[in-house]
Amino acid sequence: MIYALVTLILTALVCYLLGFTSRGARSARIVAVTGVLASLAVALQQEGLQGGGMDGAAIPWPDFMSRLGTSFYRSDLLAASIGAWCIAVGALCLLRIGDGNRSPSQLAAATLAIAALYSLAHTTDLRAFAAHLLLLAFLTWTYLPSSAEGALITRQRAAQTLGALSLLGAVLIIGRTTGNIYGLESLSLAALTLWPLVLVLLFVVFWLGLAPFTGWSALPGDEGESKGALLQGLILGVPALLILLRLQALISSQALAGSVPPDWIWFTTALTWLGGITTLTAGAAVVVWAGTSRWSGALTAYTLGLTVWGLGLDTPTGRFAALVVLLSYGLGRAALDLSAGQYDWLSRLTLGLSLVFAPLTVGFTGVWLLTSAIIETGHTTLALVLIGAAILAAVGTAIHLVSVATRQPTDVSPGRRYGGLLALGLSALLVIGGALPGLWLPYISSIADIAGGTANLDVTWATVQSGDLFAPFPLLAFAAAIIGLLGFVLRTWAKSTTTPGSALLPTALDRLQKARQPVSTPQPLLSNPPPAVWWLSLVWIERGVFGFGALLARAGSRLGILLARLEGRYYLPLALILALLIVLAVTR
Repeated sequence: MIYALVTLILTALVCYLLGFTSRGARSARIVAVTGVLASLAVALQQEGLQGGGMDGAAIPWPDFMSRLGTSFYRSDLLAASIGAWCIAVGALCLLRIGDGNRSPSQLAAATLAIAALYSLAHTTDLRAFAAHLLLLAFLTWTYLPSSAEGALITRQRAAQTLGALSLLGAVLIIGRTTGNIYGLESLSLAALTLWPLVLVLLFVVFWLGLAPFTGWSALPGDEGESKGALLQGLILGVPALLILLRLQALISSQALAGSVPPDWIWFTTALTWLGGITTLTAGAAVVVWAGTSRWSGALTAYTLGLTVWGLGLDTPTGRFAALVVLLSYGLGRAALDLSAGQYDWLSRLTLGLSLVFAPLTVGFTGVWLLTSAIIETGHTTLALVLIGAAILAAVGTAIHLVSVATRQPTDVSPGRRYGGLLALGLSALLVIGGALPGLWLPYISSIADIAGGTANLDVTWATVQSGDLFAPFPLLAFAAAIIGLLGFVLRTWAKSTTTPGSALLPTALDRLQKARQPVSTPQPLLSNPPPAVWWLSLVWIERGVFGFGALLARAGSRLGILLARLEGRYYLPLALILALLIVLAVTR
């Protein structure tokens, strides 16, 4: 693990140094992808995904690092698997990041972010975990180009920074309670009191951009569709998933006869509600922001809401579902950014279906498992909320993919063409994996089992049964064909009809027709969305919060002018009066 981490750091250093050469950008891209793939090979060779090193034992420092003290790294199946996943998907992200105007220093920052994620997966010391989050927030700001500065990036930076600081506050309170014990493998459950759990909850809300800050952490800036798969596929979801799974593993290993910290139940309940509300809110936001760069942020928020919902259930099946949702989204999101070339439409169609968890894709497996986990808790009606959110996200994604297809450049570089072939292969993999869940679901289940319990699943090569829910996945091909046929009919109708004559999605069909005309500046596809969808997306809260912030900024500037006038004249008497008031208040 240490050698793979050193390889990543050296790769980032070489990429940065290549920035001083005349042809550094292309060379840095080659070095970055090669170095990341080499680190993946080293990681798999060191730990493997089967066999030795998976018992949770500490990873020893190499001899040249022995002066740093004992290692705070641990290796188990969760750490090795998520770490390898971060490197593999990170390599796909580097292929996209290096294609364009990104400088070698930005490639170096992205490589360091992948290294931080890999290190984070093996970290069990809470202090190191919080430090990693602050580093990730800084690296996110660095690898985003300066042209993306603006209100959206300001919100993203604020959300990530507040999230990292919230977790740091929780760590400090836990350390003070336990007498400077920060290891997740030896932490006492008595340390999980009210305030640390509140701060961890705030970390999840701010870092992931949950409701009412829906998608703030995943906002892509002004670089077209997204160009932020590293942020949206890995940086946001993986840290929150890891800390929650580690906490649940701690509860499972130390709780006796169902005895858990008294505040743990409300903590998981709050996670469940936040995840469910964010899922529905972000599903509506996908429709509202279809056709713009903010669509990707809304879709990421939708996926992260599903992940938090599954983790909040605090059941083996819920954790299993959260892992499947996040891992399938990470692969699909990175592949979507690579799609270009002759078969762009086919790969984008397949990847879009997987991202919205359509039947016969890997993404659908995660939502199906989450539905099963919700039914296991006895709240069957909440599954209807999940279905409604999925329909909203599917409609918004379909409209978005149709609209941006008319704005794709016709001149595709050779690098983008090869990336398009890779995206086509990954899209086929997502379909094959969706049709044959038995090939990979048992392995994901063994990762989730580390946090406690075993999911109630009966998995064969082509079917999955969870409780009373039975899904013969090959038969879902019929449902997928019906959905595809309906989409084809709607698009053909929109192309041949100038004025839609039906009440079925009239605004969407009208906008589909207008989307075929070239536009200079992307505008929301539904410039006048249905009122219910607009209110449900919580855009009004976002505008209100930043309107209030602007009001505070103006008030602060007025106060600054007043203080400037008072400078050198009344500071001393005002300070004496304030000191007198404090003395009177204290001595009463």
